[in-house]
Amino acid sequence: MPAFFPARLAPRQLLLSQTLAYGVGLALPALVGIIFAAVYGEYWALALPVPFAMVLGIAASFRPRGFLVDAQRIAVVRTIGPITWPLSDVAILRAPPVWGPTKPLALMATRGLFGTYGWFWNRDWGAHRIYMTDPDEAVEIELTSGRHIVVTPASHRDFVAAVRDAAKNAGIAIQIEQ
Repeated sequence: MPAFFPARLAPRQLLLSQTLAYGVGLALPALVGIIFAAVYGEYWALALPVPFAMVLGIAASFRPRGFLVDAQRIAVVRTIGPITWPLSDVAILRAPPVWGPTKPLALMATRGLFGTYGWFWNRDWGAHRIYMTDPDEAVEIELTSGRHIVVTPASHRDFVAAVRDAAKNAGIAIQIEQ
């Protein structure tokens, strides 16, 4: 039976996302557009929120909505489609993650708007993926290839237990470090 764990934004990330996305990203350009249209008769200014809405839509479609564990895989559930890793490719689960001493550089990622997610790089892990919405619930997944993935299911303890149970039922050995 698949187990689904929602990706809830931590209060700080929720406030940041709502303030930036809806306040600065949509309300402010809409207000400026209305003022320009009313005062100067420049009705094209009413379209100012459109590019911001497009950027927000793209960011929202890539953000993690949740994490799925079933008998064969671990998946990051997103609007545009899931990202999956076979359970047999998982070598180690760490909760909390053992972060390297250097802060990761974003290769193709976003930080702050709807969480921190995408491709990152640092000297210790090399290229790795992060799908983080609540840093307090972070779980590091180390694959047999040496790649690292950080996910933040709503309950990291239940997530680790679900992965452990799925691996045990499939006859796969996964090292769990807590």
